[in-house]
Amino acid sequence: MLRTPLAVVVSLGLLIQWVRADDKSGSPDFSRYPQTEVYKEAFAVGLRDSDVLAITAFASGGGFFLLYTVDKNGAEFDVRDVPDFAMEASHSKKLSSDQMKSLIAAIGELPSENAYGSAGYLVVVRTRQGTTSKLRCYDGKNLPKGMRDIYAIIGERFETAGIR
Repeated sequence: MLRTPLAVVVSLGLLIQWVRADDKSGSPDFSRYPQTEVYKEAFAVGLRDSDVLAITAFASGGGFFLLYTVDKNGAEFDVRDVPDFAMEASHSKKLSSDQMKSLIAAIGELPSENAYGSAGYLVVVRTRQGTTSKLRCYDGKNLPKGMRDIYAIIGERFETAGIR
């Protein structure tokens, strides 16, 4: 009787190890960045169950970060977060089904390799496609095409739009 559950657990464990081994880029190493409250709060942002995308982007030396989320129904939300002070200038909109298709395609184009930039211009991207979640970081001054496409679809905030 114990053999079946044990076999399932062992198989699941091997599958998890295989999935992790397949992701050669690994999770970003945030230890290279300042461990201030701003960075700690930004790095702690996660995906809600309904989210397909969450972005935290730093600008102006890292005194605040921008948070963008898009859920599976196309609800986009963005806000400037100044930890221990305020969440300011929030915006929300509904993406069309064509915009969502373009967004999913752009997410698929994101490089799996992490590209570390200066602390003040780090962009942290969390994505979910199906049951697969990924966490990557990119240099905000040199964004990959997929990330530039994402910003074009969801609308990049003025705080970071002019830094490239």
